[in-house]
Amino acid sequence: SDGKRLHLVFGMVRDKDISAVLKYLPTDARYYFCNADTPRALPAAELRDLANGFQLTGDCYATIEDAYRTALANATPQDVVFVGGSSGNLTGILDAALQANPKVRLCVSAIALETLGKALAWMGEHGLDPEVTQVAVSRTRTVRDLHLLTANNPVFLVTGARR
Repeated sequence: SDGKRLHLVFGMVRDKDISAVLKYLPTDARYYFCNADTPRALPAAELRDLANGFQLTGDCYATIEDAYRTALANATPQDVVFVGGSSGNLTGILDAALQANPKVRLCVSAIALETLGKALAWMGEHGLDPEVTQVAVSRTRTVRDLHLLTANNPVFLVTGARR
């Protein structure tokens, strides 16, 4: 092991195939289960119970903010903290990460142009040098005897570190 630990802040909504997601998550991460900020949210305790069946362990938090602040407090400078789905708290999460570790290297995933814009603006305002990678994802669909690729939303990965 290289001494790094993954801290994963995680919440989901009820209308998704939760087991299909959980089976792909790493078992050696520390999980911070939280209530997604939507009426469709799966309660953190229910998510934790489902995750335990996939050997995913961690604690429950009432809010995304409580979860990511605890994850940042628990992480060493070598660790990685992942927050998937910021629910509108992106700048607060980035502020907290920078406060916890001024040498932090950040990675923000975005599917909306507004999120991409916020991440780029925040990094510029805080002296981080952003780099954007766009990933295209497609799924196959069968039409008669053909397998066609149907494009999904592009995903933008924005990384940033001090200049």
